[in-house]
Amino acid sequence: MKARPVLIAIHEEKPMINQNCDLKPRIYSLNKSPFRVILLVCVLFFLPLHGHSQNKNQIFKVKYLSKENVYLDAGSDAGLRVGDIMVVRKKDKVIAKLEIVFIAKQSASCKIITKINTVIQGDKVLLVKRKKRAVESMGKIDPGTKGTQKSEVTARSVPAREMPKRKKKRNKTRISGSASMQYYQLRDHSERKMHFEQPTVRFRLRAKQIWGKDYNFSVRTRSRYYQRSTSYNTLPREEWRNRIYEVSFDYSNESALFNYQIGRIISNKFSGVGYIDGAQLRLNLNSKFTTGIFAGTQPQWQYSSFQTSMEKYGGFINFVDGKYGSRRLETTLAAAGEYHSGMVSREFLYLQNSYNDGGRWNLYQSLEIDINRDWRKKVVQESLSLSSLYLSLRYKISRNVATTFSYDNRKNYYSYDTRTLADSLFDDALRHGFRSSLSIKLNKTLRFYSNLGVRKRETDNAATVSFAGGLNKSNFFGRWVNLNIRFSGFSNLYARGFNPSVRLGKTFRHGHTLNLSYGNYNYILDSTNKNRMNQWVRLYGVFEMKYRLFLSGEFGYNWGDDSTDHRILGELGYRF
Repeated sequence: MKARPVLIAIHEEKPMINQNCDLKPRIYSLNKSPFRVILLVCVLFFLPLHGHSQNKNQIFKVKYLSKENVYLDAGSDAGLRVGDIMVVRKKDKVIAKLEIVFIAKQSASCKIITKINTVIQGDKVLLVKRKKRAVESMGKIDPGTKGTQKSEVTARSVPAREMPKRKKKRNKTRISGSASMQYYQLRDHSERKMHFEQPTVRFRLRAKQIWGKDYNFSVRTRSRYYQRSTSYNTLPREEWRNRIYEVSFDYSNESALFNYQIGRIISNKFSGVGYIDGAQLRLNLNSKFTTGIFAGTQPQWQYSSFQTSMEKYGGFINFVDGKYGSRRLETTLAAAGEYHSGMVSREFLYLQNSYNDGGRWNLYQSLEIDINRDWRKKVVQESLSLSSLYLSLRYKISRNVATTFSYDNRKNYYSYDTRTLADSLFDDALRHGFRSSLSIKLNKTLRFYSNLGVRKRETDNAATVSFAGGLNKSNFFGRWVNLNIRFSGFSNLYARGFNPSVRLGKTFRHGHTLNLSYGNYNYILDSTNKNRMNQWVRLYGVFEMKYRLFLSGEFGYNWGDDSTDHRILGELGYRF
């Protein structure tokens, strides 16, 4: 049977010369044009359309975030290139605009151009604008020329011109800190004449990105001289007290496998472990898990001086999920041991948790569990003991109302230095308490705050109660004028009292501030049942001067049943 020919009618529109002119269809036969020719034409027609829209419709994701850049899960293999403009979308809203600055086959590094909200790992990223290639811009034809003519740029072969290589700029070391000299004087106008002077020198330095890399150096120290008119109890007339809070050098790069820190260090991830004169090595397992070890000696706690007799060792593991400003969970578990010349001084576990849901509420918890063995187990009579527990919950009820609740339970622990003390001292030191606070923003310029605390020792018959409340009014009878009214009080086994105060402050241009305050302190001793009252007035100011210099000072005068004196505090410093 002979197959019938398949006919296709295609109308070709021509310019209308005569309205009565008919359009006659042209007839083509597929028997004369093979199917492969038609398929090839379709492929050639749709291929450029598909290649043009593929990247713009494709959705990429945020793979990793550093301090400065955002990394994507796609690169040149997906058609991306340096200079492309991307947007980060969350819930159909654009939260950030990015530009690709480095490209690889499977990843791309972007700098943030604008940011409305926090970018987190897993956010969707879309391409919105491609950077035009150099050849595309060179090959454009001048509209004034005919379409059949080639542009001079494309017709001629222009020799490549060697551009001089620019020296790569190194990131400069960022240095910040302050140095200041402070002087404090108390003049006693009573018959005792207990005069006191205290000059102080403070220094703080933080150097980041040393040699253009992730090396940092930190120093925090203070030198203070005490001069008393007479010695009393165990305090001498004159003495120096020098404190070194931190002197450390560290390498901190979250994308590197190993980080380290040496010197006098304290880690924010496990602050309960305390200061160490030694080293810490941190291993970044991935973007969420970090583990490490530390070793060194423990500084002398009273004057922070160096000592080699007390050694400290330990390790930790840290887990972080989320970013600041959004939902974030951080957990740290650390184990530490302190040893005096090989003898156990203290061994304990430290657990710290913090959770923030992104603004509504946050929770913080820390605890210390002592591991008792050798002489410590004989004294405590148990293998494990809870020495510290702290809980804090902050909840934002509404946009203008927030409340905080905290619980604190602390107990002294036996160490090498306190092993010979009486048991009663440790029993009396056990205490626990609650505290809650409330903050209400009444309007744009008026805020009310209050707090209530209850604390009780194990051996006390009654608890200590303290409370405070007040109003803070901004733009009070003028711009940048602040008024604060506060009332606080307490009650314990020995006395009860209250303290009202009022402060009026003014902020000037260039950061200058001036505050004037008045208050009094009334209390009644239960043993004498007599009311005693002391009053004070203070003038405090901060003045920002040229060349990053600053000057602060305070003058206070006190009078009443317990003392009559005046106090002067002045500080001259330089911020860099």
